[in-house]
Amino acid sequence: MTADEPVEFPDDGLREALQRLGEQGARAERFLTSSAEQLSDRRSQAGELAAYAVREALMSLVSLGGQREPGVSEAAHRVVTAWKVSGAGEFDAEALAETIGNLEQALVGPGPNERRLESAITKLGLAVPNATRVRTRGASMSCCGRL
Repeated sequence: MTADEPVEFPDDGLREALQRLGEQGARAERFLTSSAEQLSDRRSQAGELAAYAVREALMSLVSLGGQREPGVSEAAHRVVTAWKVSGAGEFDAEALAETIGNLEQALVGPGPNERRLESAITKLGLAVPNATRVRTRGASMSCCGRL
């Protein structure tokens, strides 16, 4: 987009589809519209404000995938806690091994928001074409091109 081009607002079909997704879909629609408004305003920080609005729209859609599952930092915290307990004389090798295994899964697998987005797409009953892949921080997941 150049400075001379008009900003395209979300079309009615997308806005209606988002509204049908309930409160979080309506929130996503409002943030997408706000992003377009920011970009059409052309103020000095419009890009940053638009980026924030797009991020919030995406997170609204991600939230449709359910509660956030523990990620790397939570798994690491559990390992440290298990290690401290074992140092206090209550050594439980099985519990420590389990927390280390959970940490390994968190490091290797997709992040919690990727799992939530995939869950949201699945819950919405959308076909996920194999040809469309999204790469995020080294992990990939299928994604679809429509809502």
